[in-house]
Amino acid sequence: MSAVTIPIFPSPDFDETEGFYTQLGFHEVARFGGEYLIIQHPANIELHFFHDAHVDLAKNDHGAYVRFGSDFEAESLYNQWWAAGPEGGDLRAPATTDYGLLEFALLDPHRNLLRVGGFINPSG
Repeated sequence: MSAVTIPIFPSPDFDETEGFYTQLGFHEVARFGGEYLIIQHPANIELHFFHDAHVDLAKNDHGAYVRFGSDFEAESLYNQWWAAGPEGGDLRAPATTDYGLLEFALLDPHRNLLRVGGFINPSG
């Protein structure tokens, strides 16, 4: 048995959302009028967005975690995103945790949080 978890975030403006994530290598998979947007990254990261014209940037607490099998994979993605220099969001540098992961964070223009990490020395 296997499963895939896909986060669903609010967005008041799908064009702005898509434009931000396009800078990071995502592409639009589907848009259902002004109600729903699906984007995907080549690293097999899929994000869904529902329309919410009243997203409160000070209170938005939507978030998701993307975990890779290794710190190398997570750091590679960070380096790609950092090199792209995305405008409109906040990309936080990777840090080593005390629980054995290298992690970084991305806040998009609507303050949706995407945390990304990978296990340090996964082979032991």
